[in-house]
This record gives sequence, C-alpha cells and structure tokens, in this order.
Amino acid sequence: MSNCSVKQAPVTQAFSSKSHAGFLPAAARPPHDPLQIALDERVGWRLRETLIDGIEAAPQDGALTIAADPDSGRLLNEASGSFGGLSTPPNISLAPDGTVYLLDWLSGRLKRFDACDCDFTTVPCTGGFGDQPRELGNPVNTAQSEDDIPSIFPGIGICGGNLYLADPANHRLQVFSLHGFALRGFWNPPAEHQPQDWQPSAIGFDRRGYVLVSDPANGCIHQFNPGGRWVGCIEGVGAVRALVTDCENRLYMFSDEIAPIKIYSLDQDVWLSTAVRYDEVAARFDKLPITVTPDGYLNLASLCVGRQDGRLFDLQGDAVTGKQLTAGHTFVQQASYISAPLDSRLYRCQWDRISIDAVIPEGARIKVSTYSAETELSDGQILDLPEDVWSTAQTMFPQLRGQDWDALIRSEPGRYLWLRLEFLSDGSVTPGVYRILVDFPRISLRRYLPAVLGEEPVSADFTDRFLGIFDRSFRGIESKLDQQAGYFDPMSAPAGPGRKNFLGWLASWIGINLDRTLPLARQRYILKQAGKLFPLRGTLCGLRKNLELYLGLDQVACRRERGCAPCTTPEPPEWQLPQLILEHYRLRRWMFLNAGRLGEQSRLWGQDIVNRSQLSGPQTNGNARLGVTQLNTTQDPFRDPMHVYAHKFSVFVPGCIGRSRQRRRRLEQLIEQEKPAHTAHQLIFVEPRFRIGVQSMIGFDSVIGCYPEGVVLNQSGLGKASVLGPAVRGGPELRVGQNARIGTTTTIN
Repeated sequence: MSNCSVKQAPVTQAFSSKSHAGFLPAAARPPHDPLQIALDERVGWRLRETLIDGIEAAPQDGALTIAADPDSGRLLNEASGSFGGLSTPPNISLAPDGTVYLLDWLSGRLKRFDACDCDFTTVPCTGGFGDQPRELGNPVNTAQSEDDIPSIFPGIGICGGNLYLADPANHRLQVFSLHGFALRGFWNPPAEHQPQDWQPSAIGFDRRGYVLVSDPANGCIHQFNPGGRWVGCIEGVGAVRALVTDCENRLYMFSDEIAPIKIYSLDQDVWLSTAVRYDEVAARFDKLPITVTPDGYLNLASLCVGRQDGRLFDLQGDAVTGKQLTAGHTFVQQASYISAPLDSRLYRCQWDRISIDAVIPEGARIKVSTYSAETELSDGQILDLPEDVWSTAQTMFPQLRGQDWDALIRSEPGRYLWLRLEFLSDGSVTPGVYRILVDFPRISLRRYLPAVLGEEPVSADFTDRFLGIFDRSFRGIESKLDQQAGYFDPMSAPAGPGRKNFLGWLASWIGINLDRTLPLARQRYILKQAGKLFPLRGTLCGLRKNLELYLGLDQVACRRERGCAPCTTPEPPEWQLPQLILEHYRLRRWMFLNAGRLGEQSRLWGQDIVNRSQLSGPQTNGNARLGVTQLNTTQDPFRDPMHVYAHKFSVFVPGCIGRSRQRRRRLEQLIEQEKPAHTAHQLIFVEPRFRIGVQSMIGFDSVIGCYPEGVVLNQSGLGKASVLGPAVRGGPELRVGQNARIGTTTTIN
C-alpha cells in the first residue's frame, strides 16, 4: 500500500500542474491580418449619454446627426395634415403590402403608386366627379384656388381588406374591396345623430379595427365597427380635417393650422392633453416607409425600384422637379460624439486606421480625434482630458454618400481606444454618419525587413506608416483572393456597368443571357435557378418554369405589417400561378358517332379547315381562288383536322412586356430556346380588355369581376363592351326602338 502511494504521488503532482496550466489564458498575439470594429445602426453606435452632446440617431436611417435646435423643428399642425411627418396626409393611405394609394381631389381619381415606373397610375373604374356609385363629389367648390386645400378634405383609409373613401359633397362614405375594388356599399350614421347633412372627411382606425370618420358639419367623429354598424360618436371636436391614432390607441385631431393638436384616449374615453411639436409624441408612432416633407411633398424614393434620387410628388400624385428637400429644423452649430471604449484585447495595441461612410453637405464638417490607453477610463476622466492628448485630428469636408474617408490613427499604443467626432454646422444642415470602421492592430511589412529598421521608435513608426501605403494595396489584392468564392455565387457576384459586370459573364458560362432591364435581384435569382431547369429543357414544364422565373411569378412579395398597426388585415385568398401556356390540341371539339350533339359548342370538320387550294380533277371539283385559298404543299390534306391544332401552343404574358422592344425580343428568344424543337408558338400580350372570342380566354387571361354599377343611358359614355346597370329609381323605362338602341357590344341588364 505504501509503495503504491509513493509511485502515485509524482503522477498526481504532474497531473495537477498540467491542469492548472490548461486554465491559464493564452498569450495574446497579433493576427496575420488586421481586425475591425464596426459602428453603425445595425451593430450599435455605443452611445453613452454622458459622452454625447447634441447628437442623435436619425429615426429614418439610424445615422448619427446633429440634434435639432430645441426652439425649432416640425410642428404637428402642418398644413398637409401629416402631423409633422408621423402619418400620411388624409388623402393618402398605405396598404398592408406597402402600396401607396392617393386620392386626387382635383380630378376625383384614385391613384396607386407603381414602384417599377416610380409614378402614380389611376385605378380603373374608380373616381371621377359625379353623384353615381364609384364617383366623388367635387370638393374644389369649397377651395379658394387650385393651390388651396379644401375646407372639407375628402380622405381615404385602408383597413381589414377594405378601402374607405370619404365623399363629403355627396354625404356618404364609400367602401371598396381592396382586392378587385368591388363597391361593397355606403356607410352613413343614423339620421338622429346628424342634425346637418354629414360631411365625412378624414378617416382613421383604432386598434380594434373600428373606423373613425370626422364630420366637420356636425363637429364630431363617428365610429363604425368593421361591419359598418354605427356605434357612437365623439362630440365637440370641431371641424377636424385630419386624424391619426398612435400605438397606445390615442387619437390625434387636427382642426386648423393655429390651434394645438388635441389628444383623446379611445380606451378611456377622456381628453388627455394637447401637443404642438413633433418630438413630443414621435416615440409613440411607428416609422413610416415614406417621408412627408414639411411643405407637404412625398419622398417615395425608398419604394422605387432602382431609384434613390429622392423624387418628390405633390398631394395630387404629380412629380415635382427642381424642389429641394427641406428638413424643417434648425440645428445646433456644434455637437460632439465620443464612443464608448473600444477594446482590442491586445496589450499595447497599435490602432491602425479609421474609415467613415458619411454625407457632409455644404456648410458642415466633422473633426475626427482619437485617444488610447492601456486601462479603461471612466466617462468623467475622458471628458476631463486636456485637448493636447487627443491625436489624429483630421477634418472631413463636404462629401457624398459612398465616398469613404479614412485616416491613420496617430494615438499611442494601448488596449482601449476612444473615438471623438466633432460635428460643426452653420445651423441649416447636418452631417450624417452611417458607418465607422476601426482597423487594429497595425501590421506592417516591416516584419519582413531587417530588425535594425525597427530598433529606434521614431524610425520604426515612420517605416510602418510609409510601408502602410503598399501594405493596403497588397492587402486589397489578398482580400479579393480571399473573397474569390463570392464571384462565383450569383447572389454576390459583382454586377456593375461595363467590364465590372461579372454577373453577366458568369451567366455566359452556362449559356444564359440575362435581361439587363430586369431588377438586379431578379437577374441573380434567375441565374441561381437556371441550373435546376436544364434537365427540363424542351418540355412543357421546363418552359413554364422559365417563364415564371422571367416574369417573377414564382416569388410572392412578402407583406410588410406595421408593428403596432391599429387594425389587422385578413389574409387574402391563396394566390395561384397562372397557366401561361395553352396547348392548342385542348381546343379540339370532336364529334363522335352516337355521342356527339350539334349545338353552340359543336363544330363540323371539313376539307376547308386549312383553306388549302385544290385543283379540279376527274372526280373532284377544285376550289382554288386567287386571294382566297392558300397554296399549302406541306402535311397531309386528309389529316388537316389534326394538323391545325397539333404541335402548337400559345403563351400569354402581361401586356407591359409587349411595350418594350428589348423585353419582347428577349422573351421570344427564351421561348425559342426552351420549347420543343418541333413546335410552333404564338405569343399573346394580355391587355386589360375583356372580349370573349376576340382577345380574352377565361382561365388564362381573364377573370370575372364585380358587376358594374352606375352606367346610365344618356348620362355615361358607352364604349366597347359597355354594360348598362339597373334602371335608376324613378328613371325612364328602356324600350328598344323608342329610347334605347342595342349595339354590337352593348348589353342591357
């Protein structure tokens, strides 16, 4: 037993020493390449209230900007009715998928924003002045001029799959289905609760989905449940021209341009307070995907596909040129930002470089300084540092976004680094800092030179800074080699103009010719999916999938729901991909013996189905006529009923593609490349017309919509495929030959 103990003692001691050594921290060594610390909206700016003065993160993009002067800023009672940009104006509403709808009260038309064209288009079969269903009473009679806003503004709102349109001139609230724009009906309050004929104006919603409609004529706000039943009203509010609810279900009402905004609690049914300034209530609202300027213009650049130039639109949906964006603020002239300590976790780390992505307009600049230390200092110690200990001291002058600015960090070696940005402005503009990158440690090519060149600190510092010029060039080449795999991935390959278009070159490797008119994201997705479709080339399934890829029909856009939206929209019916391709053999209607029956859908086949020219013979009479029959020497005349529909198909695509010569040619090339070699195709561009047997085919390019209303004889213009609605109550009875005439495309219900 004792011998065993003596032999085990050294083993136990040795094991114990190894165990303790395993828990010791590893010695910090510089990496082969510099590391980076990023500061931006996504990873955080490391803000500390004690280290910033007059700096804030912009709510639109999260950039570091100068805070507005407390004595200036946007007001909630701006004339546009947008509550200082917290909401859309009363005649503008956002659908759950982000689509912008606008009611142009000058023309009485409902418009929808097209992100591809970056412009507003009129929604068909809605609007126009009149008193019929789907029409809007003319509110311009209440305005002083075309540039004035009417005293009773016709507003719109979207909630629960419905689009609500206020019609004050006709004393009604029209309710449309958002999908298809079918007119669902008219909502009106009970007669005993409207001493004067009610004039619906602004529209809002609470978080239960109840519809709030202002009534300036009676000085109240009517409340309807989602089913259209009137449930009450808020009285004594005056002529409310705009209203909106926040995330806490508080109702804000704007009645005129000089009075403060009234705030009402919908949950407690009590008046709360009033507000005037934007920053008093901004935290209670979600950020809008669009920007409303103080002078009432819409900046929809964030919604446009391929455009970021800040295009502006007025409240009628017309593009505005030559108009500068105004912030609506006066900024303090000097502000400062000091970051929280940046930890390198390296002893005596020599911080290398700082690069900043910022926008600096004329009249502003940023001064950059740094300070390093081996131990972490408190915020008070940093603020008490004398000016002469701050190093780097470089100034950023006016520049545009994307022009990265960088500077060498001149601070002494130390584990921790503090970054100070001093924002200077003339008070009318503010710089915006979007991203900061700090490189560390400084790794120089001096490590490959004789050690004598680094013995003296001053000379070593100069050598490192001098070789840094070449080191960055070499490291740029190395980084491209390290990221080489990204060049062969369609989702990351560069797609710049000219010789920088590596994406197009990558597509040529597999025989794909990308359409440069398509959005870049679509081009990348097509190239990524192209390899999977090679085994299906020459088949109906392969051609259909290629068409779906090119047209973007295989990707259903994600719905963007607001975080605290006052109402929820039910999911629309499940969308199904259109057929796109019609094989002509499906159009045959054969008549079989003892089974066929003559009727409207029956067709007798004869020798003239191809209209082939036939010569007279001993037993046949020829039918050849110049300009009538055709000389066709191919195929078999006895099998003409089969050949007319055999090996042929039609492709149905949206009509907008036919208006672009390049996209039409590219589509023809795609069909020729993917179709079976022995087939013939016909390309049909689907336009918004509905004429059965002429242009449309149910199930391929036509859908059945709601029955039209409001088309009245002698009051509405009749065109192709017009349908007269039911007779107006009290109107003349239609009698053919007396006061009505039946046309070739007119149907009387």
